[in-house]
Amino acid sequence: MAIKIHHGPNGSYKTSGAVWDDAVPAAKAGRLIVTNIRGMSSEKFHMLCFLIFLILLIFYNIDHESQEGMERIRTWFHWVPRNAFMIFG
Repeated sequence: MAIKIHHGPNGSYKTSGAVWDDAVPAAKAGRLIVTNIRGMSSEKFHMLCFLIFLILLIFYNIDHESQEGMERIRTWFHWVPRNAFMIFG
């Protein structure tokens, strides 16, 4: 399992850079994407990337503002399958 950290000041496009540099290749590879990024869904991702590639996208979006969502993030190693791509903003 590899970990990559994008760090920088507020508003420096860390999340969008991570999505483009890491999540797009993971989606192209057909990996499950687990995220808490608001607005990142399979429908929107597919609309943006439709002209680039046609694949089946599988997303699991976690609401990190709820107690249940925070518990899902804390216990990710219990339920996230192998080879899934996790991106948190």
